Amino acid sequence: MAFGSIDVSTPISTYQRQSQFAAGGLIGYDFGVARLQAYLTRDVYVHNYSGLDTRVWARVTLPLWTAAEASAPPLPRE
Repeated sequence: MAFGSIDVSTPISTYQRQSQFAAGGLIGYDFGVARLQAYLTRDVYVHNYSGLDTRVWARVTLPLWTAAEASAPPLPRE
């Protein structure tokens, strides 16, 4: 898991553009009905930020719809 961010504009003339790049790990578990995922990231590069950042992210996903399993068509009778 990794992400980055960068400012693309300078809204005022004294603004200092900021950028960062972070990397980390992902763990997850599939409960059948739902999936749980957790991420932990740490900055590996920062520019114009006050320090390194550590973030914990979590996500639960639930399916809204699942396709019915297709069954084989019946065999023709002779």
